[in-house]
Amino acid sequence: MQQTNPEFEVSIYPNPFIEQFTATLDKKYNNIQVIIQNVAGQLMYNSSFTNSAELVVETPTLSIQTYLITILADNKIFNAKLIIK
Repeated sequence: MQQTNPEFEVSIYPNPFIEQFTATLDKKYNNIQVIIQNVAGQLMYNSSFTNSAELVVETPTLSIQTYLITILADNKIFNAKLIIK
């Protein structure tokens, strides 16, 4: 999955995924936060990363369903759907 914003591009793969996925950002960012919520808006995962352009996110405790992912990187925002199979 790839979504583009005029200032911020992120690729998430694989999607759907089983226990981990990789998010590749368009460049290296200093302060990155990954937030995953279920469709009801409940926080399921929240983690911070620093000085990176590629994030490997492990979520072995999440159940099979669709989630909403938000990636905040140096005041830029990326939103997408994330599917666990």
